[in-house]
Amino acid sequence: MKNTKTIAVCMLAASSLALAAETYQDVTIHKVEKVKEFPYIRDGHLYFGPDLFWVNQSPHIKGIHFKGHSMYYGLRLGYENFEPKAMYRGIDATYAFGRTRTDVTHEGEKLYKHTVSTSFANVEGRLGYNFYSTPHLYFSPFLGLGGYHTRPYHHLRYTEDWLYAALGFKMNYVFGPIFTAGLNFKGMKILYIDQHIHKGDFSGSHRNSSNAVGYGLELPLKWRFARASKWDFQFEPYYLKLNTQDNTNIAGARLLFCLNF
Repeated sequence: MKNTKTIAVCMLAASSLALAAETYQDVTIHKVEKVKEFPYIRDGHLYFGPDLFWVNQSPHIKGIHFKGHSMYYGLRLGYENFEPKAMYRGIDATYAFGRTRTDVTHEGEKLYKHTVSTSFANVEGRLGYNFYSTPHLYFSPFLGLGGYHTRPYHHLRYTEDWLYAALGFKMNYVFGPIFTAGLNFKGMKILYIDQHIHKGDFSGSHRNSSNAVGYGLELPLKWRFARASKWDFQFEPYYLKLNTQDNTNIAGARLLFCLNF
């Protein structure tokens, strides 16, 4: 009887130790999986870098037809938050200088043709939510509000200001600890356009709450400098159709340096 009790106590102790070991192993595996759950994309991204793009525009302003073909060189600066299962927040801005080849006509009569220096600015803010279906796929739908400003500098006085609302998404797929690829898309509803042009005796302005729409597509490709590094660099070709009604297009590419935290 005594031996039986001893054996029972030993079996109970062995079972307890086995259960404790299994529990510890499960907790350890859970912690490791927790650490590896989001292996690449960190919560915050601060990014900056050069932006090179081409703009084609062809608006009609009170009988004056302005055609411009521009090449711009600028700087892109922004911040985004991709914390999983949390609110997405993003804001970015671009300021650029370039040269615009202008061709201005009025009722078939040529008013002005010259290549002039030009400035270009864009600011956009976004709010949304960060979903993910696997540890490698991130999907962030958003609503946004932004604006554009364009102004050539020469004898031709011309300015253009836009205000738009945006609805879109950002999607990123993690291929490994070094490389990720994405797809960003947005549709734009033009809320307001203000255009002014003046050359000699001819002048015109156009202001309206427009029914025009546009869209944008970006393909961000991102590489991490090293596995443990907080720094990435990103190559991002993109295309924007600002206004489907007057053939205003932007095409370009950015090379961004990203600090993750």
